[in-house]
Amino acid sequence: MKAILVSALCLALMLSCVRANPASASGEANSRYYSGLTLFSQERYEEAAMEFEKAAESDTQDANAYYYWGVSLKNTGRDDEAVEKFEKAATADPCHARALFMWGAYLSDKGRYEEAAEKFEKATGQDPRLFRAFYLWGEALEKLGRFDDAASKYKVAAQINPRLSAKVKSEIKRMKGSKKKPLENKPEMGYTHAGDFIRIIEEEPK
Repeated sequence: MKAILVSALCLALMLSCVRANPASASGEANSRYYSGLTLFSQERYEEAAMEFEKAAESDTQDANAYYYWGVSLKNTGRDDEAVEKFEKAATADPCHARALFMWGAYLSDKGRYEEAAEKFEKATGQDPRLFRAFYLWGEALEKLGRFDDAASKYKVAAQINPRLSAKVKSEIKRMKGSKKKPLENKPEMGYTHAGDFIRIIEEEPK
């Protein structure tokens, strides 16, 4: 499975992440966490995973350590282990939108659309800018036969990121034309139905 690549240009963004309990984090936890972020930005995912694991062991309530541990594992093809870390991140911080988002993406890829839709709803409730979460939420609802609800989520995704407008119009037209037609693979959205996750870092609408 193709690894999800994150440019070193994203390092500044990652370093600005708000940690779940920064005040309670030990010096060891902080050191391991930021070391992991540096390795992650260099695409050294195996090493990054070990650093995030040590950070999480030092501070079991550090949601971001679990989150990036999961991302690092995902990038080395260890999907089932990765989702366990996303679950732990969301447990440590129920408001962690990206952990909920990645958990939902995993569930969707496994065909567990009801559960996926629930996670996408929670993720977008915490961060209404996650247009890819709205898009996948729409896909999950479409799979469940809830076509009107699916169309509304697709539209929200396009409102957040106008670059999706043409795609969303096409999707809604296809749904209306043949609601029984299987969804097509959409690699340009950053995932496949074979099990790939969404890209980790969201693109900001231009």
